[in-house]
Amino acid sequence: MQKDLLRLEDVTKYYTSAGGVGLGIHKVNLSFNLGEFVVITGSSGSGKTTLLNVITGMDTYEEGSIFVEGEDTTYYGRLDYENFRRKYISFIFQNYNLIDSYTAYQNVELALIARGIPKNERKKEVVDILKKVGLEKRMNHRVTRLSGGEKQRVSIARALCSDAPIIACDEITGNLDMATSIEIIELLKNLSKGKLVLLVSHDVNEAIDYATRVIVMHDGSVDKDYSVSHDDDICEECLKEEIKQKLLVATDENTLSSKEVVERITVKKAKRNPSKVEGILSLIFGIMSIVFSDFILSIITFKLFKKSLFTEGRNLGFVARKLGIVGIILFILKILLLIGFIIFIAILFLLGEIEIIREVQ
Repeated sequence: MQKDLLRLEDVTKYYTSAGGVGLGIHKVNLSFNLGEFVVITGSSGSGKTTLLNVITGMDTYEEGSIFVEGEDTTYYGRLDYENFRRKYISFIFQNYNLIDSYTAYQNVELALIARGIPKNERKKEVVDILKKVGLEKRMNHRVTRLSGGEKQRVSIARALCSDAPIIACDEITGNLDMATSIEIIELLKNLSKGKLVLLVSHDVNEAIDYATRVIVMHDGSVDKDYSVSHDDDICEECLKEEIKQKLLVATDENTLSSKEVVERITVKKAKRNPSKVEGILSLIFGIMSIVFSDFILSIITFKLFKKSLFTEGRNLGFVARKLGIVGIILFILKILLLIGFIIFIAILFLLGEIEIIREVQ
């Protein structure tokens, strides 16, 4: 019989402070295996981050047992946990945890240095993984020059280079817009095959299309544990159940009413529209925005891109969005050139006037 990679039995975590004792998680029973993409969600304070910290050894627990490939970690000390994290866990954080003065290449290389990979073998592996996350043209740029989405791609590349079987992600899209968040989660899903991904998120909507499992936390306990099948409507049904229990919280920490969340689900979580029309149209307008360097065409591209997000044409939409950005840049350059030309003509005119005045004098 195959052992679970991770198994939690009646795990409980308490927090002590001057004000008394608080409950982090209570009698949690879960098991995880390779190949799972698990989204851990729930309202603020439900215990989802505490659960992740306990699983990864970043925090201790007071009761119960956690087994790693059948080995009981109950009596682990500090060094045991350090070895456990080094062997089993790769972290991806909301705030990236990158070294700003290093390039993307150097940040990823650190994971291989930690593994003791020889220098002559590191370059190929780093270049290969940066290509996979779409940063081959940005690998020699310092982190300070990267966008939020690019920084998170570097984090994913670094996590995958560690060769650990478990990837722990704590609100990794918290600093990103919706479109970039979807890109990042889709990228993580595609590149993490064969690993166990534990993704903590307050907004299950952005990750539900990629999850194989959704765990809903409530008051420190596991309220629901769904096995997700993308061939049926279980995703929508589990979210409707969450609405009834008021577990979802709005992006800006304002609790949504049940009606508002239902509307979000209607838009976001219905099965993906098979149409590619929006994606194709956004791509066409994106190309036109570059050809004509037109601001209006770029805006139309962005609007069509948003419409394509939940259709089968969304990959075309992502390409179109980049074209639209280039179109705006070209438009700005065109305006600057026009202004420069006007200034140049004005200067020539003034010089001509001055010359005429001199001749008259």
